[in-house]
Amino acid sequence: MDKNNILQFEADDTSKTGINGKQVFFAKRINGKVTRNKEIEKQSRHIQEKEQNNDEELFIEFKNIKVNPQNIPPQKQESKINRANNKKLKRRRKNIARRIIVLLVLLVGTAVFAMVSPIFNIQKINVIGNEKIDESTIISLSGELEGKNIFQISKKKVINNIKENPYIDSVTIKRNLPGTLQINIDERKTAYQIKVINSYVYINYQGYILEVSSKSADVPIIEGFQTEQDTLLNGKKLSDKDIEALRIILRIMETAKSAEVSKLISKISIQNNEYLLEMKKENKIVYLGNATDLTNRMTYVKIIVDKEKGKTGKVFVNGDINSGFKPYFREENIEK
Repeated sequence: MDKNNILQFEADDTSKTGINGKQVFFAKRINGKVTRNKEIEKQSRHIQEKEQNNDEELFIEFKNIKVNPQNIPPQKQESKINRANNKKLKRRRKNIARRIIVLLVLLVGTAVFAMVSPIFNIQKINVIGNEKIDESTIISLSGELEGKNIFQISKKKVINNIKENPYIDSVTIKRNLPGTLQINIDERKTAYQIKVINSYVYINYQGYILEVSSKSADVPIIEGFQTEQDTLLNGKKLSDKDIEALRIILRIMETAKSAEVSKLISKISIQNNEYLLEMKKENKIVYLGNATDLTNRMTYVKIIVDKEKGKTGKVFVNGDINSGFKPYFREENIEK
């Protein structure tokens, strides 16, 4: 190798870091003997200054070495780390996929077992929260459930079946494994009644028609609703206009309760947006007027009823009390 090339090669960084995993050494062969040491580098720098007659030869020697991480360029180290991380990530993903598959197999197997095993057939049905509707009626409405698999029944269908009864407001169903079905009932309460011919239509606070009976219930009768009789006898709810009037009646009854006279009211009549309260046990009719200033009006009702106890007549509180109207009682016979 030419001396100038050797000197040039010595200046190259590659000679220090290695080529393809092999360390590069500068060596001199003198009379057939190879010499390797650090002095070679010094000698090669001054090779042009000093000529010798000995049979000498400068050459480059390659030798396998163990790679020290410190000798690896940063780019190669980063690439090696990335490859290692990728392998770990792939192994982790494979492990997660295997676990998911095992879990799915277990879930499917468990579900199939639960759907076909006789252990989960319904043996008992518990009904909770019912007062008006007896348990046998609710079980009958729910369908023939006993003996069926507890997981195969449709909760939504059972709930809809039970809610066909107008007294049922809400239903929840709970599976008590292995074979008990619990039905929780929230019933509507009869709040008022409407007299239609010789029958009484029971309604709740929201205007739902609960029942048509030949017997009068122990709740106030409401007169003056505009819902058609056919709807009252066969429908599910009052008309929107009557529901709005019912909201006013609720306010009246709440105020009467605060004044401790609500239990005396046996009938409420609606006449041209004014309200009459019949107190059958007191033999009195209260002309309430509209639904404004209810607290003051009902306070006077309480005072007059207590003062005129035992007398038959009419109580008038239907004027503007704040403008000087004075409520009064007029004793007279009341047409039955």
